[in-house]
Amino acid sequence: MNEMFNSNLYKLVDNCKPNKDKNVIISGLSIKMALAMLLNGAEGESKEELESFLGEDRKKVNEETINILSEAGEDLKLANSFWFEEPNQVNNEYEQIIKKYQNAEIKLVDFNSEKTLDLINNWASDNTNKLINKLLDNLSSDTTSILINTLYFKAQWSEPFNNLKSRLDKFNGTETNKLVWMMNKTIKNIYLENDYVKAVYLPYYHSPYDFIAILPNREGEFKIEDLDLNNLKVVNGNYKINLTFPKLDVEFGAELEDILKGLGINSPFLNGSDFKSMLSMPQVVDKIIHKTKFKLDEKGTEASASTVVKMARSAIFNCTPPVEINLKFDRPFAFIIKHHKTNELLFIGKINNL
Repeated sequence: MNEMFNSNLYKLVDNCKPNKDKNVIISGLSIKMALAMLLNGAEGESKEELESFLGEDRKKVNEETINILSEAGEDLKLANSFWFEEPNQVNNEYEQIIKKYQNAEIKLVDFNSEKTLDLINNWASDNTNKLINKLLDNLSSDTTSILINTLYFKAQWSEPFNNLKSRLDKFNGTETNKLVWMMNKTIKNIYLENDYVKAVYLPYYHSPYDFIAILPNREGEFKIEDLDLNNLKVVNGNYKINLTFPKLDVEFGAELEDILKGLGINSPFLNGSDFKSMLSMPQVVDKIIHKTKFKLDEKGTEASASTVVKMARSAIFNCTPPVEINLKFDRPFAFIIKHHKTNELLFIGKINNL
C-alpha cells in the first residue's frame, strides 16, 4: 500500500469543493491512471512533483498501472485515451509508453469541431456504461491535448441485503434531516476500529475488492484525514453486527487543479517545456476534471469515475456468546472500496447528506 498517495487522496476529499449536499466521492485509481499518463510525458520539476504526489517514481507507477490493467476482473473496466490534433505530432516514444503501460487509445481529432466534443463524451459514456454521459461541457480554442481515464465497477454482495427488510428511516445530515431508504441485516463480517471510527467489511461476490463502511465516533461533519484510515485494526472476537446502511445514488464532480496546487503540484500548470516529450509544441496542464457516479443497493454496487487532464498552450471462531454491535449509518459516514491484495483504493468517499 502506498501510504503517501492514500494520504494525498484523503486530503483531496477533504479539500474538494463539495456539491450542494456536501458529499464527496473520488476514485483514487482513476486519478492515478490519468496522472500516470501525464507523468510519462513530464520532465524536470513537473516530473518530480507528480512522482512526489503519487508517492513513487515513474518506473514503479508504470509497473503498478500495467499490473492493475492485467489483473482487472469482470467487475472492473478501465479505459485510457490520449486526444490531440494536427498540426501537432505526438512523440512516438510517448505514444508507445502509454500504449504499453496504460493501454491508452490514441485519438487524432479537431478540437475546433463540435463533433469532437460529442466523440469524447460518447467515448466516456460507452466506457462507463452510460453512467457518465457528459464528461466535458466544452472545448476551448487553446486546447492542445486531452488525457482521459474512465473506470466502471459493478459487483454483487457476497451476502445481499433482504429488500423486504429495507425501511424508511431518518438520516441526520450536516445540512438536513431526511427520510431515506435504509437497508438492514445482521452479519458476522470482519469488524474493525481505531480511536476514531468503527467499521465493517462488506465483501463482494468473487471480487478482489471489498467495501468498507466507516462510521466516525464523533457525530457531524468530519475530515477523512483525521480518521487515520491507514491504521484500521481488525478486532478479533465473536461479533454479531446489526447493520443499518442507506441506499446510495449520488454523483460528484470537481475541478482539481487548485487543490493539487495546494498539495505541491505546481510546475505542470506553469512549465510548458516540461511536456515537450508529449507533443511537438509546448503545453501546460489547463484543467483536471474528476467525475464520479455511485449507486449502492441491496444487491451490490455500481459505480463509475472519470479523470480528464486537459492540456493547453503555454472473523475468528469463538464458543462464547456473540457480542452484539449496532452500526447504524444514520449520520455522516465514510466508505472505501479497496483491492484485497494491494490495498489500492478504487473509491473513497464521505456522505454528509442524503
